Amino acid sequence: MADLSENPVINSPFVEPERHFRFDENGITHEILSGRRHRRVASRDPHASA
Repeated sequence: MADLSENPVINSPFVEPERHFRFDENGITHEILSGRRHRRVASRDPHASA
């Protein structure tokens, strides 16, 4: 298991990412998954009250 606080970088900056930390409903986990992370877009409803 990777220690996220000691070494959060798991990919080379010079090649396409091969691994990523898994996120769950509580945020980032220590579990490393292969492949690129799926893109997520979060946006707010402009008509919703603030």
